[in-house]
Amino acid sequence: MVALLLGEPLPILISPVTILLYASVHVLLYITGLGTALLKLHSYLGVAYVNQSDPRMDIFLATIDAVCRSEAIASLASMKLRQHPDPNVSHSVFAQMVIGALISGGLPLLVGIFNLDSPAGLWSFGIPAWLQRPSLLLSPLPDLAGGVIVSMLVLLLTSSSKEPSAAAAFLHTYSVRQWVIHLLNYVSRPRPSLLHEKLAPLHHLPYLSFREAKAISAIALFVILIVPTLVRRVSRVAPALKSSQKSEATPLKAATSSKSRSKTTKSKVKAGKESLALPEPPVVSEASAIASQPSPAPRKRGRPKKIVVDE
Repeated sequence: MVALLLGEPLPILISPVTILLYASVHVLLYITGLGTALLKLHSYLGVAYVNQSDPRMDIFLATIDAVCRSEAIASLASMKLRQHPDPNVSHSVFAQMVIGALISGGLPLLVGIFNLDSPAGLWSFGIPAWLQRPSLLLSPLPDLAGGVIVSMLVLLLTSSSKEPSAAAAFLHTYSVRQWVIHLLNYVSRPRPSLLHEKLAPLHHLPYLSFREAKAISAIALFVILIVPTLVRRVSRVAPALKSSQKSEATPLKAATSSKSRSKTTKSKVKAGKESLALPEPPVVSEASAIASQPSPAPRKRGRPKKIVVDE
């Protein structure tokens, strides 16, 4: 894709070593059946990998991906573009950004354009799905943004400084002690020409070497790639952890509810028995019973009178 944009022949077609390497690997995988076995292993490990919550594999893959992509962006987007015969292209910042984005995240876009993910293997040229629904571009957005950032980092760190700058002096001074001495001399004797004399040999020198710029770009791309991956993994693992916590809390809740239910049942039965029980008669003591009886009338003394009945 980069060669087509720059109007150069494809490197894979003009390099016999590359053709031999790719062709021999594909033929070997097809004849020995190792390719099918690797696909099955990939599908099996993919299911196990999705179910596990260990992020070490994500970190390992993001590290390899960042190193390879930053190397490709630095070699193609920077070196090839700067060697272009047209000065408008070789000095174009926009071309750097476009090529960096295509190298880092252009593969999903090409898959959609040429229908390379067809299950039947029928490749065709058509309108990609991401062009019909631009929301699909959110998935490769970290790859595209990472490519743009890496290309700009390589461009800025390896470009020569037009004017002598303190940053270039600090980055190219192998001894920090010498830099501190120069700074103290400038502060003690504030002459504008002194710092200019110290920085004069740094005209048209890059801030960093090409290897150092690639190392910093790889670190930046690693951070850009690993952050969305870890966020997706945490969002995928969080519901599983919540469901497991709920399943552990359900038996405890059931036990407590059964205990409370039995307590309420016992209290209801006891209340029913108390409501159905007959009222007991009040207990009266013997003294109070004797006291409550009426006392007999007193007897009169003397002889009783005779009662005469008339015939």
